[in-house]
Amino acid sequence: MTARGSVRPAWLVALGGLGALVSLPLWASSYVVGLLQALFAYVALASAWALFSGLSGYFSLGSAAFFGVGTYATFLLAAAVGWIPSIFLGAAVGGLVALAVGGVSLRLRGPYFAILTFGLSELVRYLALGYEMRFSKTVGRVLILPVDVGGVYLAVLAVAVVAVGLSRWLYGNRYGRLLAAIGADEERLESLGFRTTGLKVLMFAVSGALSAAVGGALAPRWTYIDPHIAFSPLISFQTVLMALLGGVTRWWGPPLGALALGLVSEFLSIRFRYLYLILLGLLLIALVRFWPRGLVEVEEQVRRWRSRRLLLGKERRTELQPGWGAESDP
Repeated sequence: MTARGSVRPAWLVALGGLGALVSLPLWASSYVVGLLQALFAYVALASAWALFSGLSGYFSLGSAAFFGVGTYATFLLAAAVGWIPSIFLGAAVGGLVALAVGGVSLRLRGPYFAILTFGLSELVRYLALGYEMRFSKTVGRVLILPVDVGGVYLAVLAVAVVAVGLSRWLYGNRYGRLLAAIGADEERLESLGFRTTGLKVLMFAVSGALSAAVGGALAPRWTYIDPHIAFSPLISFQTVLMALLGGVTRWWGPPLGALALGLVSEFLSIRFRYLYLILLGLLLIALVRFWPRGLVEVEEQVRRWRSRRLLLGKERRTELQPGWGAESDP
């Protein structure tokens, strides 16, 4: 609010855009709705990952574990409690798993933490596989819910809005700055008397809960899953790549990277069905080579260029002023 009773134009544009996105299933084709559903799932996963890893520097490869927990929770519970309640229950279970894992593992840093979280994904996958073989006597589950593409799209959009909104809030407050300070020099921060463990564990749990909510929201898209689908390592790697592609120094970097990479993947998979993974890999190598800080760096380069232009213009005006003054003298 700029003043009492007035609203910033940016908020009006954002509300109008959100209204258009909510009404999309009413007027867009099923292909467009399905495409945006997948893109917003990527946006939610990348933003959820950046909530913890983007600022703190703790490189997590555990997104697939939480995503799979949410997916499986919906397949197990939706028939009994309903689809929407199963999303919340899955998010709660994902948050509790992250809370337990974070409580015992967040003293590790660097590659050790990345290896541990990747191992967590594999552990959960094989635990789910063992559970299926032991108790169900078969691998895989079938679930048919009376939910159409538009319903899944709206659920995924809601999770994405929550994830991006939380990210926007965190990047602009003292907790976000504290997480960034942890990423810069955690030992020095602790030597100054800051207690960092509680904040790290809390944000890891929030990140895990949101990733699980994405899995639960997307679950009706598949009528069949098994542990290899729900806990696929590709989910973790894609999430990290999208966040890094956009850049983690701004809250809008991970959503931007998710949209950009999701659209490029869609285009390449349609036009170059058998080569698109190779082309995607080459594109990512080029981006990392020329923009290692992600697409955020493009915005920073444009800002520096505009600053130099303004400075040069001010210097030229300063140089011209004595001449004008001399001509006006009698």
